[in-house]
Amino acid sequence: MNQFVFEKHQKSTFIGMMILGVICMVLTFVGDDAFHTRFWSNFLHNSVYFTGIAFGALFVLSASLLAYGGWHTIFKRVWEAYSLF
Repeated sequence: MNQFVFEKHQKSTFIGMMILGVICMVLTFVGDDAFHTRFWSNFLHNSVYFTGIAFGALFVLSASLLAYGGWHTIFKRVWEAYSLF
């Protein structure tokens, strides 16, 4: 069975990007007004955007399976990965 393994350089790059994202969120939260409107609006837009992508992929996957379409077998893992979000 083939299993993808991240190299050390890739792991450190991804961890650095996650830390940068958390730092940017904290800076937005701290530097915002009293109700933190910019932070919560950014968080809401991000959540709705990626949840919409996941639901769209789940819809395409389920529609192709219900219609017994054979073309989805090539992209099946891509749609499943999107819908796992």
